[in-house]
Amino acid sequence: MLGLVSTWAAYLVCRFIPREVRVSHRMLMQPALTVSGMMFSVLLGFFIAQAMRDFSTARANIVNEANAIGEVFRDAKGLPEVDRKRIRQLCRDYVASVIRDEWPLLRHGQESPKSQAVMNDLWEASLSVKPTNDRESVIYDSFFDAMNVLGGLRRVRTATVYIGMPAHEWAIIAIGAAGIITLTFLFAPDSRRFHAGLLCCLIAPLTLNIFLLAEYLHPYSGIVSIRPTVFEATQRKIMSQTDDAPKYLQETSGAAAK
Repeated sequence: MLGLVSTWAAYLVCRFIPREVRVSHRMLMQPALTVSGMMFSVLLGFFIAQAMRDFSTARANIVNEANAIGEVFRDAKGLPEVDRKRIRQLCRDYVASVIRDEWPLLRHGQESPKSQAVMNDLWEASLSVKPTNDRESVIYDSFFDAMNVLGGLRRVRTATVYIGMPAHEWAIIAIGAAGIITLTFLFAPDSRRFHAGLLCCLIAPLTLNIFLLAEYLHPYSGIVSIRPTVFEATQRKIMSQTDDAPKYLQETSGAAAK
C-alpha cells in the first residue's frame, strides 16, 4: 500500500511540476534528504531495538514460566501422597490448558479463564499441603518458592501479552516516513522508470523495517511470534512421569516394613 501510494504521488508530482523546477531545487533537496534520512533511520532503529528487547523479554518469561511449572511438578514428588498426586495432575492440566486454550487467545491479547481457574486450584492445593516430617518441610519450602515464581511469571505474561506502542510514536514514524518519501518526489532523472526504481529502493527497506517493528510489538501473533514450544517440551519430557513416591524412599519404606 505504501509503495502504491508513493508511486502514484510521485507520478502526479512529475506530471504537474515541471522538471526544470525540480532540477533547480536539487541542491537543496539532496542534503535535506541525507540529513532527514539519517535522523529517521536512527529513530526507527531505536524503536525496533526497543521492540526486539521487549520481545526477547517476553520470550524469556515464557521459558522461565515453563521451567517454574516443571520445578513445581518435580518438587511435588516429595510431598505426601494425596498432595503429590493432586498437585502433579493440576500441573499437567495447567500446561495442557496453556497450550490448548490460552495460546490461541494470546494472539488476540486475551488470557484463558480456564487456565486461570486451573492456576487458582493449584494455589489452593499448594496452600493445603501439611508436611508430616522434616524432609517434607524442606521440600515444601522449595516447592512453594517455585510456586511463587510461577505465579509471578504468569502475571507478567498476561499483563504484557500486547507490547504495543503509543499512538504519538506511530505518528512520529508516519510523519518521518512521509517526509522522506516526499523529498524523493523532487528527483528529476530523465527516465521515469529510473525514478520509479529509486523510489522502490527507498520504499522497500523502509516498509520492511516498519513491518518488522509492527511484528515485534505483537509477540504472540504474526510471522514473528512466540510459540508454546517450551511448554510442549515440559509436557513431553517432565510431566509424562508417574506419580509414585521417590524410588529410594520406596526402598527405605520397604526395608523398614520388613
